[in-house]
Amino acid sequence: MLDARPLDWGGSINAVNLQSDLTTPLDSTYVFYLGSFGPFDPTSENVDEWAEHWTTVDAVSYNPSYGVFNARHDVTSSDPTGEQGYIWGVRRTRQNMEWILISDPNWTWPADGALEQKVNWMVSSATETIVGYINGSGYQMVTSPVNDNTPIPVISYDLWVKRFFPDGDVNADPEADPNGNNLDNLAEFALDANPVQSNTGDRFSPSVYHSPSESGLPEIEQGNYLGVIVQPSLDADVQVLGWLSPDITFSENVSAAVIETLSDGSLLIRDPVAFGPTNARKFIRIEFREPS
Repeated sequence: MLDARPLDWGGSINAVNLQSDLTTPLDSTYVFYLGSFGPFDPTSENVDEWAEHWTTVDAVSYNPSYGVFNARHDVTSSDPTGEQGYIWGVRRTRQNMEWILISDPNWTWPADGALEQKVNWMVSSATETIVGYINGSGYQMVTSPVNDNTPIPVISYDLWVKRFFPDGDVNADPEADPNGNNLDNLAEFALDANPVQSNTGDRFSPSVYHSPSESGLPEIEQGNYLGVIVQPSLDADVQVLGWLSPDITFSENVSAAVIETLSDGSLLIRDPVAFGPTNARKFIRIEFREPS
């Protein structure tokens, strides 16, 4: 017996889905989000405002092997009942970002109810495209370029972990480390890593760095700071914190690190005090927290 009303959403299998050059197929960098904008009206002229009004209800990665994305969402009482529903596809890269946003007048968010009829929101039945193109001659979807710095939808840990583990799997716990690389799942989420692949590459770059806040000063006046650079996920709803201590066990003189955003979107987590003879030994601990 069903315990929730199912909403099936996605595209057709083995469909032709192309990027804006009309030649390159969509790849595994694409993620599709199901959600709503509330009273906000998204247009091609206000794309930089979309993310601040968007509520993500479900998310699924694109599968290039089968040319498809699809998922089932169980409607709950916390869903945006009565609001207009949308499917938003995003190429999650910091270069050559492309989007597609589709909807249909019939995509009014349904109410919860286990005995209610199943809902289907598919690309083939959509009739509105705000960005991108659908259901044309020879293709199901074509994405359109947007500015690489345009914010994208934010997702929770609970949505992200569904991409890798079934419900109830103990490996889905935020503190679990199923691939054994000494990064727990919450850190993998924050750093846009894959929690089931054994090799996720170097995620931390410790060194001595200049601060971007001092870039306007002459070189000789800029300080050198002990720090670590990390590249955070584009869409993870997670807080990044840094702590410093002269003691590797962090049992004394613990203080907060300075966190600065660099031009490529990475984060510099650094000592607030410049490196020097009296400040040559520090340990940095990086912490990831889900929002409270």
